[in-house]
Amino acid sequence: MIICPESNAGNAEILANNIRKKIEQFEFPKADKVTSSFGVTQHDQNDNSPDTFKRVDDALYKAKNAGRNKVVVENVNDSA
Repeated sequence: MIICPESNAGNAEILANNIRKKIEQFEFPKADKVTSSFGVTQHDQNDNSPDTFKRVDDALYKAKNAGRNKVVVENVNDSA
């Protein structure tokens, strides 16, 4: 989990995509190809920690189910 306290969901999505691309391009010595999926959300002032964690977990599973090697942003209003 990466927490970006001075960022919004859009900037966190950019960061996640940059990390995802770096992992995809890196040549791991004992693996053919490694990819990664990320879930991104923004903490809302009305959230408690479990709300935020559930939303980001849901986004991660959406990314994996969409074919992996993806970033999915789950907005506060999307999970209601």
